[in-house]
Parts: sequence; C-alpha cells; structure tokens
Amino acid sequence: MKHFQPVLALLCAIVLLVGVLSACGGGGKKPVVTESGENTAAGSSAGTAEPDAFDYESGDRLDKSLDYGNDPFKIITWNTQLISDWIPEYSDNLSAVDEAIYKHLVNVEDRLNLDISIQEIPGRYAQMESFIETLDSYKMAGLMPDLVCQYSLSASIGMLRGLYDDLLQPNHIDYDAPWWNKSLVEGNTVHESLYYITGDMTPTITYNMYLMMFNKELIERYHLESPYTMVDEGNWTLGRFMELIKDTALNPNSSGTYNSADNVMYGLDVRKLSVDAFQTGFGISAVAKQNTNDNWTLSKDYTGTRMTDIVDTVRAMVFNNPDVFYDKDGTYDLVPFTDNHAIFLTATPYDVERAIRDHGMEVGVAPIPKYDAQQEGYGTRLGVTVSLFSVPAGLGDDYARSTAVVEALAIDGYRNLTPVVFEKTFCTRYANRPEDTEMFLLVRDSIVYDPGNFYNALSSFSALRNCVYNDSSWQTYLDSKLMARHVPALADINKMGT
Repeated sequence: MKHFQPVLALLCAIVLLVGVLSACGGGGKKPVVTESGENTAAGSSAGTAEPDAFDYESGDRLDKSLDYGNDPFKIITWNTQLISDWIPEYSDNLSAVDEAIYKHLVNVEDRLNLDISIQEIPGRYAQMESFIETLDSYKMAGLMPDLVCQYSLSASIGMLRGLYDDLLQPNHIDYDAPWWNKSLVEGNTVHESLYYITGDMTPTITYNMYLMMFNKELIERYHLESPYTMVDEGNWTLGRFMELIKDTALNPNSSGTYNSADNVMYGLDVRKLSVDAFQTGFGISAVAKQNTNDNWTLSKDYTGTRMTDIVDTVRAMVFNNPDVFYDKDGTYDLVPFTDNHAIFLTATPYDVERAIRDHGMEVGVAPIPKYDAQQEGYGTRLGVTVSLFSVPAGLGDDYARSTAVVEALAIDGYRNLTPVVFEKTFCTRYANRPEDTEMFLLVRDSIVYDPGNFYNALSSFSALRNCVYNDSSWQTYLDSKLMARHVPALADINKMGT
C-alpha cells in the first residue's frame, strides 16, 4: 500500500539501500525515434507493429504477465504543485478529481503488483537546486529512487548532471500509444536519447494550459462578438482581439495599480507570468532541430524579425493601451477579473475552476489568439508548474520495472485520470454550452512541447515575459542573453550522447 515518507526520515536513513532501475537488455541497439515518433529500438513494443495495427481503445501493449511480487517501489516527488500528482489516503469526502488521483496510483500498484511509496521534497523554482542536490546525495549513497516526479524546469538540471537514464532504450514504454505525444518525444530527444516525459500520467498538464478566459456576462453587456464565433470563422487573431476590446476601458490606471471602484473596467487583464502564453500562442518555439536526432539550435523565428515584432507588439499592448491592465508583479491574481472589472484574462483551467467554484462566475474559454491570419493553428503554452517524470540512472536490471510503471501510469491516466480531471470536470462540469467543451478540447489539442520551455539554463521560456517586464526591445534582450546563456546552454545539451 502506498504511503508518504518525510524527507528527514530518508536523510536520517541514508544508509538504507533502495533499488533503482537501469537499461533492460544491456547493450542492445540504440533506438531512433523516427519523424512519426516511432521507437524503433530492438525490443521496444513500439517498433513491433504498425501504429494503426493495434486497437488502443480496447487495450494496450504493456505485458499482462508483469508481476513484481509486491516489491517496494519509491517515487520521489516535488510537493508544491497547483494540484497534487498523488493523494496518499482515501477518505469519503474526496472530490471526484482527488478520488481519481488516489485511484491512479492504486491501479498501477494492482496491475504490476508493487508496493509504491511516495517521498515528497520541496521542488518549485526556488527549490530546484536543493531538489537536485538531494537526488545527488541519494545517488552518492546508493539510495536513488525508482522514479522521479519533478517541477518542469528541474528535469533538464538532473539530465545534465547525469542523474537520469535514457527513456528510448528498449523498455516497456509504447510511444505509438495515444497516451504519449509524439511531438514531445521528437522535440525533446537529445542525440537519440530522452530523459524526461509527461502526459496523461499527471493531472498537472490539464491545470496548466494557458488559455483566454472571458466573462460571458460582460461580453453580452458590451455587445461584443462571441470569441466562439471568431474561432469558428478563423478570425481569432491578436489584431481582431484588440479590435474587440477597443474602448472598453473605464477609468484605467496606467501605473499598474488596481482600483476596485465600481466604475473601473478593462478589456484584458494580463498577469506577469501569463505573458509566457503569448510567446507560444504566437507561434514561437525557441528550439529547433532539422531532424529528431540533430543538435538543438535556436529557431529562426526566435532569433529573427518575428520575435522582434512580437515583443514590440506585446510591449505596446500592455504599456500603451488603456484597455489592457498589466499586473506587472502578479500582485492581484484573479481579483480584477472576479470583481467583474476585466472582460478577458490570460488564464489556466486552474483559474477557470477558481472563478466558477469560488466566485460563481459564468465564464467561457478560448485558445490564445493567433498572432496573425498567416499563422497555422493555435499554440497552447504549458505553465512551468507541470510535472515531468524521469527514470534515475544506474538502476541496472530494475530500469525495465521503472519504465513499466511509467507506461502503466500513462495508460491509467489516459483511461481513468484524464477523463475525470479534464472531460468530466472542465468539459462537463465547468462547461455549460457545447462551445465551451469544444474550446477546452481545442486548447488541449494545441499544446506545444517546445524543449526551450523545459530548459532553465537556456532561459528562453521567460524571454517574452522578461522583455515586457523590463520594457526592453528584443535585440537588447538577445544581445544580453545570446552569449551569456543561450550559446553555453545549447553547447551543454549538444555534448550529451556524443
């Protein structure tokens, strides 16, 4: 039965040996992920049949005979998520989402016959280094866990320090299955190796998708065109959006201080961190590769005129437009929106839940608008508080067992966890019109897994946010970061596996 262990207890017991996992099949053929994302490694289940030859809606390829004899299995996790990846104990008053999260791990335990325990470590941005240092100390003591669940920006640190094993070795993960995103696998592969993964195995994905939330009552009061109609007609662009909210402001405060007086109104409320949403939403991916296994490089969009134009446009939007309230330091959270003093808010489903549950609001959602009509499709940015999973290096024969747990978590997430967290909660409970459901699905289907958004040392994940915060041009920012951060960070990544 799974249980939580305090960090201090493990530190005090640093002489205990915890089994960990490594490569199944030893010196087998190094896998290559093709353009379709197929894992062609010898022994990989993904390479044994055509992707459409298996009916994933009725089953999966994880070996049904796997039985680990109720062996202990330890997961180290960060504990400061917006929504927890793990619920340790069952109780009668659990919400539907919490009950699904509780059952998520129980189902994996039952399928593989494992006794899974969870050890929590503080691990958000301010604790990234201490989180990795804790793993380092466990590695030196021979106490590495069987699986690591971590804050998104921590994964690249552990990867570069050699703490994690390659998830593209022959193992139990079936990359052809619908619970894995092929663009995530292809984009984040480093010279034929992958060191972290995420997806349906964690509820943090659903809660961290950036979108545009709007107050339906205010849309009607101001006789504004429905965002649903604009999306349907292909007109949901930044230019059309700015036309939509033009002249909606009443008594705006250009100093960035929010006044809760009844006669205050803004068309859009933008908080500091949510500026990140526009970087991805406007079609910018920082990292590019010609082929899956090539070196990581900065994309031409990121270093060229497109990013220059986007930075200037967003700066003008937040500093020179009275219809936009820029919460520069994130001081006010949802307050202007939940006070009914902002029509739109750059938000996440976590914010949607709070607006409806805690304030009784009737809200709608739409993807972040495209930058212009030429942009192909929408781009959904994930907030940094998503969980990435890694298998520790040096586990020997237990590597295969850890990948079986990864696959089992993903399977159960796809079949049981995501339907409750996403479909029953956001697409049903928090959607009172079919259009709401369609928009939630569109937002989720548009997620972009730019590796630059997971790589802290590269610093590209916060590039637009920092330019706007400092009201600096893109060229000024790039001049300060290119040689200081971008070039050495990419060099470090590209050394791996060579």
